[in-house]
Amino acid sequence: MDLTNVAVFVQAVRLGSLSAASKHLGLAPMASSRRLAALAEELGRRLLHRTTRALSMTTDGALFLAHAEAMLCRRGRPRGAGGAFGRCDGGAAGQRGRSGDPRTARGSGMTPTLAQMLEGVPETRPGCRLLWEAGIRIGPRIELGQGPYGARRRIDILGGAFRGGPGLEDLHGRVLPGGADRQLDRPDGVRELDALYDIEVPEGTVLTLRNRVLIDERPGMARYALSHVSVLAPERPWAWLSRRIIVGTLTPRRPAFDAVVIRTFEVALP
Repeated sequence: MDLTNVAVFVQAVRLGSLSAASKHLGLAPMASSRRLAALAEELGRRLLHRTTRALSMTTDGALFLAHAEAMLCRRGRPRGAGGAFGRCDGGAAGQRGRSGDPRTARGSGMTPTLAQMLEGVPETRPGCRLLWEAGIRIGPRIELGQGPYGARRRIDILGGAFRGGPGLEDLHGRVLPGGADRQLDRPDGVRELDALYDIEVPEGTVLTLRNRVLIDERPGMARYALSHVSVLAPERPWAWLSRRIIVGTLTPRRPAFDAVVIRTFEVALP
């Protein structure tokens, strides 16, 4: 980093004027302006608010000031810098900003940019694997009337069956009757479903599922229907399902059947 650029910034702040800073440092005003712009570009931050009559620091400028002073103290002041930066022999300026790189947040008091935070972090794209697919028989719609957040209804869950995906052949069984799907038609046209029901595997273990679905199928748009599924598994071997992020799809089978098809997927890192 060019220390003269840093000195232009510090002097402009101290003197309240870029022209005064230019005169103090023996630079042409245009050269000082270019140096200030170069510093801001290097840091990826706007340091000063400038008008024809006034100059003030931005929040990032205020955070950078102490570090800039410390840099000049540690590395030697450029021509014309003088003693306007305060003491460098252990004073306040000399105690701030231990990092040699002003773009580093740690030790400088600066807020890192998004680019700095992302640098060196590999992009991770989660994948999905099929956990189970289910056919669930449902009852007629029961309208519950208008509520403060939209029209409400309930659909009873009458039963059904499910089977596990590849490698999960032991995860199969029946959907128990007695659950229900409570629905809300929001004013913006989106429908929310909140279904609570149980499934049973052959050895008798019962898993409680909560399936919260968001459906957006407004005219002229492709249907969007995805859900977040939470599992309450009481014991092995399926307790791990309670510790996973599970998403699902929902496809109605009416009018052919009074049923819906649900497929669930584990969200997994590569």
